[in-house]
Amino acid sequence: MTVLFNRRDFLLRASAAGLACSLPIQGARAAKVSGSDLRFLFVFARGGWDVTQAFYNSAENTDIYTAEGNSPNTDYGDLTFVSHADRPSVDEFFATYASEALIVNGIWVPSIAHDTCEKYILTGSTASTPDWGAIIAADQAEDFTLPHMVVAGEAFAGGLAGVQTRVGTSDIVDSLVTGSIQDRTDAPSALHGATVEDLIALHLGDRASEIAADPRTLEHAEMVQRFGDSVEQSGDLKALSNAGFEFSSGATTSAQLEFALDALEIGLCRCATIRHVPPDTWDSHQDNDATQSQAFENLFSALIAIKEGLAARAGTTGGTLADQTVVVVYSEMNRTPNLNADLGKDHWPVTSALMVGPGIAGGRTIGGMNALYYGKEIDYSSGDVATKGGTEINAGNFGATLLALADIDPGDWLPGYPAVSGLLD
Repeated sequence: MTVLFNRRDFLLRASAAGLACSLPIQGARAAKVSGSDLRFLFVFARGGWDVTQAFYNSAENTDIYTAEGNSPNTDYGDLTFVSHADRPSVDEFFATYASEALIVNGIWVPSIAHDTCEKYILTGSTASTPDWGAIIAADQAEDFTLPHMVVAGEAFAGGLAGVQTRVGTSDIVDSLVTGSIQDRTDAPSALHGATVEDLIALHLGDRASEIAADPRTLEHAEMVQRFGDSVEQSGDLKALSNAGFEFSSGATTSAQLEFALDALEIGLCRCATIRHVPPDTWDSHQDNDATQSQAFENLFSALIAIKEGLAARAGTTGGTLADQTVVVVYSEMNRTPNLNADLGKDHWPVTSALMVGPGIAGGRTIGGMNALYYGKEIDYSSGDVATKGGTEINAGNFGATLLALADIDPGDWLPGYPAVSGLLD
């Protein structure tokens, strides 16, 4: 990986600019970006979406209910999705970004409980393991002040709590950086000044000298290093705060995504997670068709804004952020193949995901559903549905594919779950 400038240099440049001006956008599209230079924006639709409303053509399976007005769109070669007059943003999105979009159907999440499925789709298991954003961010944690920034939504740090920061809709990070959090105590104390900061630096220097002089203290080196890193991060955050950067966002999807895009642009994080907030809900146990239709229209309108926002911001590899940012869109589960008595759909353990951006074999819809509405087996080397000898797509395999995309060996984190290499460019 070629480091153009270190984290502190980048943040201080942003600070010096007062965050008032956008960085210059290159006119030409950047060359292919290496996996280690990729950024990731995770968009989570919590509640369980109905994949027949956008991703899976249910009309090909007579045992599955197809909503009135749904029709398969096959105008983009190997990319097939579902069109509807009430969801024009779905068509607009794929018309613009078909070549870099990849729909993955048939992802197995072995539960129908929200929390369990959520854990599976984000981590590949129900154990205390980190999610995909935390793992990818940890691989380059030293290059970013907040490596995995969770603006809103679900996230699991596992043993990587040091790389994951939840900023959210509260002002807790802002108040910590500015010191205003002291006003929330019963007996506020005065803020420390430069003298205390000098003492901290002196302490770190003394400890480093002790470690260098006495091998018996090497066991404490990592702890001292972490403390030193936290002091440096605090300085980074304070510099950005002084320049007007606020470490919180509104709760709406649009407010979250603007905050996440700004953070990615200034190099604050490698990965950011936001939660899509639908007009009503994704958990459509009643009135499924209308509820899901407006949720998908709202989601794809937001995805268009994300892609436009990425294209309007400079990247670090000579092009724009769009040239080096993978947008991963998923939900914890799917809805049942048919309507219930309330014209809703209940929980179903085979779902879909959407990936958009560099490094993937875009312009395709892979996988699918069999007659029982379970995932079809595929050939991992090509991504094609297998006629025999294929393998289903588990949430762990999907995550392993994301790690491979980021130039991280999936075997280090997900033994037994190979990446679907056919999905990668």
